[in-house]
Amino acid sequence: MRSRLAVLVALLLVVAACGGGGGSSTTITTTATTTTTVAVTTTTQAGFEVTSEDGDLTVEVPVEAMASDPGITISLLAPADFPPELAGAADDPDARIYDLGPEGLEFAAPVTVTRRLDASRFEGLTADMVPLVAMITRTADGTYEPYDDLRVTRRGDDIFVSGTTTHFSPAIAVDLGQYVESYLDDAHLGYATEKGSGLQVGYRFYRSDLTALDAPATYEPVGYTRSSALEFGATGPMLDVRCLDIGDAMPRLGVRLTLEAGAPESQVGLRTLPLLNPALERIEIMAKNISDFYCLDPATSIIIALTVFALTIFTDHPGGTAYIPNEEFYGGLSGAKLRFSYSERLQGAWAGLICDNDNDGQLDPTDTWYAPWSLERNGDALEYVAPLYGYGNYFVYVVDGMQYSGKPEGREWSVGQAVSLFRDMYTGLGRFESSIGLVASDLGLFQYRVGPEEGETTVGDAYLEQAVIRTTFQF
Repeated sequence: MRSRLAVLVALLLVVAACGGGGGSSTTITTTATTTTTVAVTTTTQAGFEVTSEDGDLTVEVPVEAMASDPGITISLLAPADFPPELAGAADDPDARIYDLGPEGLEFAAPVTVTRRLDASRFEGLTADMVPLVAMITRTADGTYEPYDDLRVTRRGDDIFVSGTTTHFSPAIAVDLGQYVESYLDDAHLGYATEKGSGLQVGYRFYRSDLTALDAPATYEPVGYTRSSALEFGATGPMLDVRCLDIGDAMPRLGVRLTLEAGAPESQVGLRTLPLLNPALERIEIMAKNISDFYCLDPATSIIIALTVFALTIFTDHPGGTAYIPNEEFYGGLSGAKLRFSYSERLQGAWAGLICDNDNDGQLDPTDTWYAPWSLERNGDALEYVAPLYGYGNYFVYVVDGMQYSGKPEGREWSVGQAVSLFRDMYTGLGRFESSIGLVASDLGLFQYRVGPEEGETTVGDAYLEQAVIRTTFQF
């Protein structure tokens, strides 16, 4: 049993106890000598912090826990000094277990121990994912216990794993082999919206091999911010985020999870920690991602102009019911007519079509983006007529004509090419991503079908309750 346990824990520590590439590193030799690093103490009004020489482990001591540094040391255990249960980790030259001293030091209040890890150590981790990693400690009687107030916070490529304790012993970061991914509601592709509006953030769960997992039985989306531009409100499984003021913000968008030892294999659970402590039934852990978030000015974007309007789409084949590929509309072949409710803000704007080539209902870089056509005033409406180049499912996009020197030349591009071309033409004072939008409803991207069974398809008076801008830098 012990050999099996050592192998399993070694696999955990290969990732979670490895140092990142951000700072200088301390080499661990195979001798039995423990390396005591030079710990750097920083004193603040609220207490003091002690940081390891490599910068990857920090102890934050509030003044109510201890008034001044009594000579705290941070040591890297040599592989030969690893606890017997973790001896298998010594086979990995990058594995790190930190020991905190003086031994037996007690605090009057909890102190926070934080370990920095590099995101590149976690295979397949995308920018919206946070790995579940727990800080554990070995007590004097040899029992492994998780720290209190466990949390994992990601900021770019840095992942900070932390917990609180009132005594010193080895600090070990253990990878639980599961990821948490944040995702936006169907009306957004990026973390941007306008003052007075909002979006929702939900969470998906995966094993480290990226196979999907069910959510734990108990979880709660939560949000933190130091910016007056945002506020949060929990709405069931989604976190409601609202823009109160114009500006950039860096919110911590997260979810509080209760991980159970008895969770089924299909569900997020405690998994490996019971191997170290069979009596451990559950832990609570917070997973947070610090994201760029933009509260945009309605004067420099067209989200507000698209919020509520009537959109009518007609497609026709005046030359007959048979579609002729690669022919222009002029000449009586195939075309699409879009009509928008009149809005002064949309005057001078352009609109166009994007063909969903793989018919998955999602915009991706390989979909075909067709050149835009000018919206022209016609009574109480704005409308345009543009060529259709084939049957299929189409998205509708709108370009803010007030913020461009012109439209790119040409007829069709991939979505990725189109975004680059429009960026070259951008002259506006607002944000580029607020000046191109895709029409959406509360059911997702607005999409309509053309043929091929019928030569004419009409969608009339489709009132969209939530038509919003899609942030193009995500494409």
